[in-house]
Amino acid sequence: PNRQAFSFTKKVGDLLKKVFGSRIKNYSEYVLWTNIYQKYLPKGEGLKIVEIGSAPGWNLVKFNRLFGYSPYGVEYAPTGVDENKRRFVEAGLNPQNVIQADFFQDTLRLKYDSYFDLIESGGFIEHFTDVPPVVERHIDLLKPGGTLIIIIPNFRGFNGWLFSFFNPEVLKMHNLEIMKLDNFRKVFGGLRLK
Repeated sequence: PNRQAFSFTKKVGDLLKKVFGSRIKNYSEYVLWTNIYQKYLPKGEGLKIVEIGSAPGWNLVKFNRLFGYSPYGVEYAPTGVDENKRRFVEAGLNPQNVIQADFFQDTLRLKYDSYFDLIESGGFIEHFTDVPPVVERHIDLLKPGGTLIIIIPNFRGFNGWLFSFFNPEVLKMHNLEIMKLDNFRKVFGGLRLK
């Protein structure tokens, strides 16, 4: 029965992705990279970016190619680190810039305190119930005047219903409260950000 349920779920998921997902994601990715990032990200020589939860490394390679940033990645899982390093090597980037570390260990914060011009974190903070300290850890690594990008998915409303039906275990791993716009704004409004 579990194999049949998985097969059915995969078929329905593939169908939904064919009908909705690829066009929506591709358009949102297009807007993000060509409009928002082009307009708001800093420009200049020698700027360093770090992605928190960087595996498999595609984002960092793209940031390097489009904006010339020196990319770094922080990844906890050894398999993720290996994959990220492989992508860096393929792109001609320094694989030593992939840092295997627990993001919450003080050694990472002390070594890279105020080091990065740009920090990108997508799909990370919504896995924690107490979000402000997680965002503070991001800020600790950011140079004064640097740019912080934090992106979270929206698993509320229709998206939440889809996940509760097709993949309830994944939904349980997320803090849905931070996905409310008011709560998201409160977290960032109370921190040392502009």
